[in-house]
Amino acid sequence: MIIRPMSLRGAAGDEAIPLPRLLRHCVARNDSCKIVSKRGQSILEYALIISVVVATLAAMSIYVQRSAQANLKVIEDQINAQPNN
Repeated sequence: MIIRPMSLRGAAGDEAIPLPRLLRHCVARNDSCKIVSKRGQSILEYALIISVVVATLAAMSIYVQRSAQANLKVIEDQINAQPNN
């Protein structure tokens, strides 16, 4: 298996810039060199929001389950407390 260095393509017609050379160029110029696209950043933000929502729902499920069991217990106690005819 041959591992080749990653490269990034510039605008149409530009040659590919090898990633290590691009990083050295950014460090030498002290630029932020935004490699990640806006679309990639948006997807990452949405994924993070969805994961936080899922984690919150998972944590809340324990309390919802306890509440439902408590309500069923109250109903059961009310039914058992009724006098038998």
